Amino acid sequence: MMSPALNHSGVPVERETMCLEFLVDAPLDYTRHYEAVSLYLDKKGHERELLNGQYQIQHDAVCDDATFSAWANNFIRTINAGHEDGIITLSFNDLVDTLQGSNAPIFSFKTFYLSELADLKTTQPDLASSPRVLAYIASEEDITMAKYSAITEKIANAMGGNASLDVSLIQWPKKVDVEVSLLYVVFMPDKVEEKK
Repeated sequence: MMSPALNHSGVPVERETMCLEFLVDAPLDYTRHYEAVSLYLDKKGHERELLNGQYQIQHDAVCDDATFSAWANNFIRTINAGHEDGIITLSFNDLVDTLQGSNAPIFSFKTFYLSELADLKTTQPDLASSPRVLAYIASEEDITMAKYSAITEKIANAMGGNASLDVSLIQWPKKVDVEVSLLYVVFMPDKVEEKK
């Protein structure tokens, strides 16, 4: 998958094709056989040694296989929709730049309803230390500019002052309520070290 990088004037620039692979509950000894950015989608507490270009996105709670599978499916569908079908889109380059620009290889992906955003600073304290957050706002109907601004303001209030927020707005048929999915780095003190 590849999207063109843009220079500061918004003009597409050449960029090499890169492979992005989603690995759901992969064996711990899995080794890639080609150059790729690898995203391991794992259950909470699943410890994995990560090499350069490998990132882990953990479910935020201990769960059964069906819940984990639904979460992983939601992650992949959201990322794809946010990069391909969004009213406002994020490129795959945004995703890769967020992964590569972090100081830690472990990320969190969580979906919230609007009513849950008010307590975001309390319920998701890692947002305050994440240098960049990707937000995917999904709704069946178009949302107003006022609602969009209110959502992004609540997310920004939970983030650190120097962090950047990048947003994709997705019109998603059959969404009962507006859902906001966030992808951000999780700093684990014993895991923050130079990646191999």
